Amino acid sequence: MFQGLDFVIAEARRHGIYLLLCLTNNFDDFGGKRQYVRWAADAGHNLTAGDDFFTSDVVKSYYKNHVKAVVTRVNTVTGVAYKDEPTILAWELMNEPRCDADPGGGTVQAWVEEMAPYVKSVDGGRHLVTAGLEGFYGDGEHESRELNPWGIYYGTNYVATHRAAGVDFATIHLYPDVWLWGSTADEQAAFLRNWTRSHIDATAAHLGKPLLVTEYGKFLWKDGAGCAADKTQRNYFLDVVLDAIYASAARGGPLVGGAFWQLLLDDDVVHGMDDLRDGYEIIFPEDTRAATIIGEHSEQLASLNGQDAEALRRRAAASSHRKTRLGSSPSGGGGGGGEKRRRRRRRRNSQPPSNALDSFHLFVEINQFIYFRKKIILL
Repeated sequence: MFQGLDFVIAEARRHGIYLLLCLTNNFDDFGGKRQYVRWAADAGHNLTAGDDFFTSDVVKSYYKNHVKAVVTRVNTVTGVAYKDEPTILAWELMNEPRCDADPGGGTVQAWVEEMAPYVKSVDGGRHLVTAGLEGFYGDGEHESRELNPWGIYYGTNYVATHRAAGVDFATIHLYPDVWLWGSTADEQAAFLRNWTRSHIDATAAHLGKPLLVTEYGKFLWKDGAGCAADKTQRNYFLDVVLDAIYASAARGGPLVGGAFWQLLLDDDVVHGMDDLRDGYEIIFPEDTRAATIIGEHSEQLASLNGQDAEALRRRAAASSHRKTRLGSSPSGGGGGGGEKRRRRRRRRNSQPPSNALDSFHLFVEINQFIYFRKKIILL
C-alpha cells in the first residue's frame, strides 16, 4: 500500500522538494483516529469514542506500530529508508488534533509528550517533528482562549504542547470564514490579524521555535456570477497572509513560511483531481492572479536569504513542464499516494539541518515555489 508514497518521495527528491509527512488525521477522512478506535473495539476492547485514541494504551500501541512501519520503511524506488531520507523534512504527528473529551488541552498535550519523543527515537533524530496543531489556545499557562474562534476551547494548548520534548516547530492554521461562520468580512479580517499577531508574539516570547502557517485557505462559493467576486476576496486573503509571513521573516521573527490549502491540477493531467475539489482549490491555469501573488511572495522570501529568484523560477518552470500521471512509477507503484502532500524544496543529497530554526529559514527561501496537495494522510 506504500508504493505510491515511495514514488512520491522519489519524485520529490528528483525535483528537490521537501516533504512534511502527516502520520494520521484527527478527522474521519483517510481513516483518522476513529479508525484506530474501531480496530481496538473490533478486537474486544471497550472503546467507543474517537477521543479514546489519545488515552487507550491499546490504541496508542497501534499508532506506535504504524509509526515504526512508516518511518523504518525502505523505499522500493530509491532503496533509502524513510528515516534516512533527506527529502523528508519533518513528521507531523496528527492533522489538526482536537479533543472534545478534554477541552482544556491536557489530554492532547500528554499524547504529544509521549508520541513526539517516540517518533524521534524510531527516526533516530534525523528529521524534525511537529504536533500538527491549528493554534487553538487552551487553559494552560500563557494561553489566550479569548482569541479562539467564539472564545471557546477546542482541546489543545498552543504554548504548552509546542514546548513538549521532541517538538521542533510550531504550527497554526487560518480558516476565518469557516471558524467564524456567519461573521462579516471585516470581522474575519480582524480575527486573521489578531490570530497571526498573537501567535507570532506567543511563539517569540515562550517557545523560541520557528512558526509555520501550515494551512490557510478561503472557501469559494460555486454560484456562477459570484465566483469572480469570491476569487477577488480569496486573493486579498492570500495577500494578507503572505504579507504577514514576509513581514515576520524580514525582521527575524518566528513566522517564516506557509502553505495554502490546496493546489490541484487539471483532471486531464492527473486523473481524479476533480473529485478532490472542496471549494478551497487553486488551479494555476484558472487562477493566474493567485499564481502571481504566490510567485511574488516566493521571490521576496528568496531575496531574504540571498537566493537568486530568477534561477529558482527557471528551475520551478523546468519542473512544471514534465506532466506525470500518478501510478507511472518505474517500480509499478500505484497512485495511492496521490497528490496528498505538502511541498518542501531542499538541496539534493543534503541532510536536514540539525537546528530547527536554520532548517526553516532554509524553508523560507523556497516555500512557495513548488506546490503539491497538502499532505499524505496515512491510515
